[in-house]
Amino acid sequence: MQKSLKPTTAVAQSLPKPKAVLFDLDGTLVESTLDFNFLKQNFDIQPGQDVLQFISNLPSDEKHRANELIETHELEDAQRAKTLPGALDLLLALNRAGIPTAIITRNSRKAAKIKIENNSLPIEFLISREDAKPKPNPEALLALAESWQVEPKDCWYIGDYLYDLQAANNAGMVAGLYTGSHLEESRYSAFMHLADIVFNDHDQLRDAWEEMDYLCIKN
Repeated sequence: MQKSLKPTTAVAQSLPKPKAVLFDLDGTLVESTLDFNFLKQNFDIQPGQDVLQFISNLPSDEKHRANELIETHELEDAQRAKTLPGALDLLLALNRAGIPTAIITRNSRKAAKIKIENNSLPIEFLISREDAKPKPNPEALLALAESWQVEPKDCWYIGDYLYDLQAANNAGMVAGLYTGSHLEESRYSAFMHLADIVFNDHDQLRDAWEEMDYLCIKN
């Protein structure tokens, strides 16, 4: 079903050393129970259709109602979200090494900030769907790379879904696919080929980078 996976360290060694690491939020750093089926049913959104793009093309009144439904659902989910295993240790290791990090999410800014604050995620930079064109558009990724004066090819973008990998590919960044405990599930078969590296545990990636001395503490 999927491309075969080499040990994470072996794959990481073949990729550029990260000078900046960007992350998706839901399903990558925190667990999420967001389910947009209720919205798709209310607005007759077809399977596989981008929810945010569909809503952007609605008449004004319907667009307002749809955005309110999404916001309500996101805020409820934000209060329940918990950090995924190994995510906090990975972020702390990147911070100690002086490697800049950011979150780029299709969430609302309000919901994303609740998740970040409730879980004490040590990330300063956040770009939500209100701040830039949503993924898979690479606008947000490229803007951060430019602000840090880092070449896109030296940046890693890590996420758990198609739009994350497409955004990374569109930006010319290393595309990391985090699968968590769902590595064998068919949900990834359609887009796993877009990833440069696939891993199911944040500790795997942190250990690989530490083994290659990428996470040396910056004095």
